[in-house]
Amino acid sequence: MLSPAEFGLFALLTGFRAFFGLFLISPVGQHVNRHTHEWFDQHTLRSYLKAYQGYILAVSVIATISLVIWSWLHGTIFKEPIVWTSVMMGLVVLSGTWNATLVPMLNMLGQRLQAVCLEFITSLCTLMSAVILCKIHDTGSMWFAGSIIGCVIGSGLAWIALGQILGPQLQPTQPFMNKQILRHYCAPLAVSAALLWFYTTSYRFVIEWFWGAEILGTFAFAYIFASQIWAVFEALMTQFIYPYFYRTLSVSASDMPAKAFCHLVNAVLPIYLFLLALFIMGADLVLPLVSGHQAYQAMSWLLPFAFIFEFFRVISALLSQATQVTKNTSDNITPYVVGGGLVLASSLISAIMDWPVIYLALLLVASGALLFAAMFKSMFNHIAFHIDLYLIALPLCMVIINLVLKPLLRPSIGYATMVLCLEGMLFMIYCSYLFRNNHHVHALLKTRI
Repeated sequence: MLSPAEFGLFALLTGFRAFFGLFLISPVGQHVNRHTHEWFDQHTLRSYLKAYQGYILAVSVIATISLVIWSWLHGTIFKEPIVWTSVMMGLVVLSGTWNATLVPMLNMLGQRLQAVCLEFITSLCTLMSAVILCKIHDTGSMWFAGSIIGCVIGSGLAWIALGQILGPQLQPTQPFMNKQILRHYCAPLAVSAALLWFYTTSYRFVIEWFWGAEILGTFAFAYIFASQIWAVFEALMTQFIYPYFYRTLSVSASDMPAKAFCHLVNAVLPIYLFLLALFIMGADLVLPLVSGHQAYQAMSWLLPFAFIFEFFRVISALLSQATQVTKNTSDNITPYVVGGGLVLASSLISAIMDWPVIYLALLLVASGALLFAAMFKSMFNHIAFHIDLYLIALPLCMVIINLVLKPLLRPSIGYATMVLCLEGMLFMIYCSYLFRNNHHVHALLKTRI
């Protein structure tokens, strides 16, 4: 719905929002996720959520003020008054954080049907509101306004549903946050999250600064498209598998959390690999369904690079869960220094040298590969886990075959669609087999959430 130039500005706004979400919200949100079952069992969850509310509100105000300052330093580039855009930024941080907290929390506490329904309601209301508002005025901040409406509806209903299962609440004996948690858990997570922001988003600001919003719009479209597709499947894994993992972390047995992490990796990694194979082969086929704009379709060749780049982020995030076992999250910092630093350096070098964008795409993939290597080494030193090679052999072969065939084949749409459907059927058969025969999945699902 947005022109390339306007989509480029929208990419900047989402990058701005991501900074506050990753740097300030995510570390404290991880603290909430880590202790949800504990607080629920102690009947203190509502009190801790009220304390969390004050923190989210403060971050939203900071986001609003920061966008005003950034716009003043950068120069006016938005259609609407900056006050309007900044207020939308603060509200989308506030509403989006509550929705991303309360709806998954219902899932973690065993209310899975309610969580799924509220996810659907949130998505539907967001989409309908955003489309209507963008028909009135086609800007990124209007899409944010639609997102706010959907998130408010979803989180409001989730709060009501949560209140029905909480029961009588007690006054907590411990504060929501103390110095030890802040220093050893949240602060390292905040640093890691800020570095992750450099990995996923910093290139947008470099491209806009050197090449302009229109070039950013066409380039970022492929990467945002890839990140959103990956986010769908990442959310499926985190909402289905992760609650069992977090529940196991609350078990007092010393060896259980470490075993749970090994089970988590071997349950999720094969699925991610098989998905990567599908995305490499068929992402450009579904692009016309997303946008008919010629400028976006002309950049469809970027999609395999974008999906590989996001794949390295997704599996690095999976491996980083090892730090949840001991709550010592500082081991996440070094890998994200590598990944974030390389992405920023690659973007700056490509822009200064005025290289073709394919060079930047290749450098981003290389940055992702080095992020994964650094994360694997760091987490293996943290917890000695193993990956069952027989579980990843087939999906890894599919990735290699698709990487080889993709540049060689120039089939018709009908033939390519047939190949994609066959691979999709193979993926469903593989997942069915995996969940029936993977003992790591069975070990996790034994835990009662």
